[in-house]
Amino acid sequence: MDVVYGLGLDSILVTGCDTPATRTACALSEQVTSDQDRRSQPGPGRRSAPDVGNHAWVPLTHLTPAERRCLDLAWAALGAGSVPVGAVLLDAAGTVVATGRSRMYEPSAPAPELANSLLAHAEVNALVGLDPTCRYEDHTLVTALEPCPLCVGALAMSTVGRLSYLGVDPYGGAVGLLAETPHTARVSVQVSGPRHDSVGRLVSALHVAFYLRRNPESHVVRVHQERRPDLVAAAHRLLATGAQQEAQAGTPFDQAATALLAAMEQSR
Repeated sequence: MDVVYGLGLDSILVTGCDTPATRTACALSEQVTSDQDRRSQPGPGRRSAPDVGNHAWVPLTHLTPAERRCLDLAWAALGAGSVPVGAVLLDAAGTVVATGRSRMYEPSAPAPELANSLLAHAEVNALVGLDPTCRYEDHTLVTALEPCPLCVGALAMSTVGRLSYLGVDPYGGAVGLLAETPHTARVSVQVSGPRHDSVGRLVSALHVAFYLRRNPESHVVRVHQERRPDLVAAAHRLLATGAQQEAQAGTPFDQAATALLAAMEQSR
């Protein structure tokens, strides 16, 4: 789903491996219906989104390099004990300008990124080094998970004109909060996401799995149980496969991906 924000809620416009393991997985099908996704429901100032189609198995070769990099960064964050989110900033030519990942629970980070702080989100770390004298309307921030209020604000304040994200976040996702003020009205933000396939589902489930391990009674988990119990089931499946241990052991994401994506279908 592509959504263009003008940045006012009244101006939203909806636009429109070939290995034995992957061949087996490709036979699976997944349906994440639009009524499960709160962002696809009409609301004040929001038009319902068209059905973009759902496919269970998405080989990593079908993703853009930036999306692949986001997944690698999210996996690295999980392995380091932080929230599994990664972000990549691209210029108008598609060249990587900056990357960032969550470092909330890590003691340090390479400059200028933040660490050991509740502000050390992936999107913030990807944007924090931008030159404040420049404008970035033709840049795209690609991120693993739907940005929270902090990261939506960082995007708008940085004048980045495009946002693309993979997984929905029914707890903290805040793209609907993009709103017009005299300051943020300088840039119209084009938003694309979430993906309705195994990749989008995996990113969302990894986020839930992190909090299931950290604090299964947390507000994050309770909200997901109320709004997206399917993602909680998927997160439990990931934990049962030892996903977090694999990340902590330094297993590359590409090596773990087949089992992780297969777990998304098995959790349905």
